[in-house]
Amino acid sequence: MTTRFKSDGQTVKNRETKRSKPVTAEVHSESVPVSEAARLLGVSQRTLKRMCSAGHLASFRTAGGHVRVPRSDLERFRQGHASNAPAPASSVLQNRRERVEELGLEAQELRAKREIEKLREEQSEAKRARRMENRTQVLAERRGIEETQLQRERDTERRHRERRQAEAERQRTEFSRRWLRWASNALPDWVTTEQEQSVTAAVEKVLAQCDSTEPDEQVQPALERAIERAAAPWRSEREERDRRERLIETAVSWHLPWGATDADKARVTASLRTALLAVPIQSSDAEVRIALDEALAPVKQSIAEREILARRERLIQSAATWLPGNAAETAKAQGARAVRSALSDLPIRASETEERNAATAAIAPIKQSIEVRTAAQQQQVERDRKKANLITFACWHISNYLDQIEEEIEAAPCKDFTDVKHDLETAVRHSLEQELTGEESQDQANEIAREIVEEEFGDDDRS
Repeated sequence: MTTRFKSDGQTVKNRETKRSKPVTAEVHSESVPVSEAARLLGVSQRTLKRMCSAGHLASFRTAGGHVRVPRSDLERFRQGHASNAPAPASSVLQNRRERVEELGLEAQELRAKREIEKLREEQSEAKRARRMENRTQVLAERRGIEETQLQRERDTERRHRERRQAEAERQRTEFSRRWLRWASNALPDWVTTEQEQSVTAAVEKVLAQCDSTEPDEQVQPALERAIERAAAPWRSEREERDRRERLIETAVSWHLPWGATDADKARVTASLRTALLAVPIQSSDAEVRIALDEALAPVKQSIAEREILARRERLIQSAATWLPGNAAETAKAQGARAVRSALSDLPIRASETEERNAATAAIAPIKQSIEVRTAAQQQQVERDRKKANLITFACWHISNYLDQIEEEIEAAPCKDFTDVKHDLETAVRHSLEQELTGEESQDQANEIAREIVEEEFGDDDRS
């Protein structure tokens, strides 16, 4: 238990013991009980007892354990503290005024609650009225929408009727034009202008024999037969060209490397078509395929080389992922440059395994340097953590040591030891942070802390 000190050099506990020591009636023959003393001073009995406990007024206990106040001390207190006597009474009046104010606040709170309940009821009624008004408005809007939709349907039906009448009037005029457009669209895209004119003349002869009201199912077959008869002479030649075009598409789709771009495919297609123009229509399939292979070979080689360079570039970009996660951007850039230099020394036909081995060998020194630096940083972190633990336990040890010193201090006028203890602990912590490296043992840290306390505190303080 911590001993409390007073300015007169005695502890509160000792003074209370002296004050509560029974005194015979002969020593204090003229004394008054607590109630009478409180009346004379104009304070409550509890206030008077606090004044006695604080040492402002002398008191003693009788053999029966009752507290009494010497009349002479009471008179001296009244004369010496006349100006301070009303203070306890004003405290009682203040408590009463605070209680009255508290009751007034409670009454105001009750009135406010009743007003709030009233407002809530009014708001609920207003909400119900607004809901009824909104429901009525929604129903009116819905009826308006239905009427508008019905009118819109009527207008639509009228427009459809007028459109059908206009279509019937234009039917004959548009009949020939429509089927001529159909015939033009039905022609293959490979027909020439002269061939298209010949087909158009044949279609016009068929349309002249048809009625404008005939259904399309009857008109279209007749036109298809006319177009087929007109285009028959050119179809066999076109089929051979289509077959060669399919061969080109197959070669572009299946024989090019996987990384071929759309530009590569367009360039290969143009090259293959140019090569097939030199092959006669009557040539065999073998001759056509040989021409395609010869035209395809340079492009395939170019695409393969480009794909190899792209693969090496991806390998260079992924070099940063081979480094530890804490690698700096400069180290990543250095690793990428090393891998790029190593890959540039390899032949273009080197395998992926050779490329990866070269990249691994190029980035190994950089990776090792980062790992060594990381290990050093981790060791420093571990030393800092151990240093923090050493300081914590050393401060705890010093706290216990100061508690022992505090128990040994005699009851005499001195500075509050709590402030001294706090200052010493702060000084110990600051000094340990400066002196410890993290390599010491806990006993060594405790010894250093004790030396710091002895330097700060000194042997004279313990005495």
